[in-house]
Formats: sequence, structure tokens, C-alpha cells
Amino acid sequence: MRGGKGKQVRRWAAFGAGCVCIWLFVFVLAPWMQGWGPVHTLHTFIEERGIDATPLFYTESETSSQAERHLLDAARFAPRGGAIPKRSDR
Repeated sequence: MRGGKGKQVRRWAAFGAGCVCIWLFVFVLAPWMQGWGPVHTLHTFIEERGIDATPLFYTESETSSQAERHLLDAARFAPRGGAIPKRSDR
């Protein structure tokens, strides 16, 4: 069994490195990204309106992308105060 011990050490090292990478992503990178420009804007918009965005991660990608587009459009075209302009096509 030549090299069996070295192979086992490499596997454990790879497993440990993977665990460290996951930990860094969950506890360092993901929280930092919440304060990053576009992510922060969307995160704030969702929190202010009390939207439960959790189900978006468990749906089909087409439905999820439609919901994302709707959220972005709602944030982009939301009234900023004052009177709502009348539509000319009524």
C-alpha cells in the first residue's frame, strides 16, 4: 500500500480546506456583501417592504427570475412622493 498514508492526509487537508472556505463564505463574505452597493439596495428594499424573499430561492429559475425582475422594477419605478402621474392611455 504505497502512498496510502499521504493520500489520506491530502484528503483530510482538502476536506478541512473546504470546511474553512464554507465557513469564510457564510460568516465573512456573505455578511460583507450585504453592505455592498447593488446587494445592499435590494436587501434594504426587501426589508423595508416586509417581503419574505426566502421562497424565491426554492422555486424554478424562470419564476425566480420573473420575481427578481418585478422586485427590481418595483424599486426602480416606485413613486417618490407627490401626485401619481395620470396615464394617457385610459
